[in-house]
Amino acid sequence: MVSCQQHLCCWMVTVFNPGLVFLLLTSSMGLLLGGKDFYSWAFRAS
Repeated sequence: MVSCQQHLCCWMVTVFNPGLVFLLLTSSMGLLLGGKDFYSWAFRAS
Protein backbone atom coordinates (compact mmCIF):
# COMPACT_ATOMS: atom_id res chain seq x y z
CA MET A 1 0.00 0.00 0.00
CA VAL A 2 1.10 3.56 -0.68
CA SER A 3 1.58 5.72 2.37
CA CYS A 4 -0.52 8.85 2.79
CA GLN A 5 2.50 11.11 2.44
CA GLN A 6 3.58 9.50 -0.83
CA HIS A 7 0.05 9.71 -2.21
CA LEU A 8 -0.19 13.39 -1.25
CA CYS A 9 3.16 14.03 -2.94
CA CYS A 10 2.03 12.34 -6.15
CA TRP A 11 -1.23 14.28 -6.06
CA MET A 12 0.59 17.59 -5.61
CA VAL A 13 2.93 16.81 -8.51
CA THR A 14 0.13 15.85 -10.89
CA VAL A 15 -2.29 18.60 -9.88
CA PHE A 16 -0.06 21.47 -8.80
CA ASN A 17 2.53 21.39 -11.59
CA PRO A 18 0.09 21.97 -14.51
CA GLY A 19 -1.42 24.76 -12.42
CA LEU A 20 1.99 26.39 -12.06
CA VAL A 21 2.65 26.03 -15.79
CA PHE A 22 -0.74 27.62 -16.53
CA LEU A 23 -0.01 30.49 -14.15
CA LEU A 24 3.39 31.10 -15.74
CA LEU A 25 1.88 31.03 -19.23
CA THR A 26 -0.94 33.42 -18.37
CA SER A 27 1.35 35.84 -16.54
CA SER A 28 3.90 35.88 -19.37
CA MET A 29 1.11 36.35 -21.93
CA GLY A 30 -0.28 39.17 -19.80
CA LEU A 31 3.13 40.84 -19.76
CA LEU A 32 3.44 40.44 -23.53
CA LEU A 33 0.03 41.99 -24.09
CA GLY A 34 0.95 44.60 -21.49
CA GLY A 35 -2.59 44.86 -20.24
CA LYS A 36 -4.45 44.73 -16.98
CA ASP A 37 -7.38 43.82 -19.22
CA PHE A 38 -5.78 40.44 -19.81
CA TYR A 39 -5.33 39.87 -16.08
CA SER A 40 -8.97 40.68 -15.36
CA TRP A 41 -9.99 38.33 -18.18
CA ALA A 42 -7.74 35.58 -16.82
CA PHE A 43 -9.19 35.95 -13.33
CA ARG A 44 -12.73 35.78 -14.70
CA ALA A 45 -11.86 32.72 -16.79
CA SER A 46 -10.43 30.83 -13.81
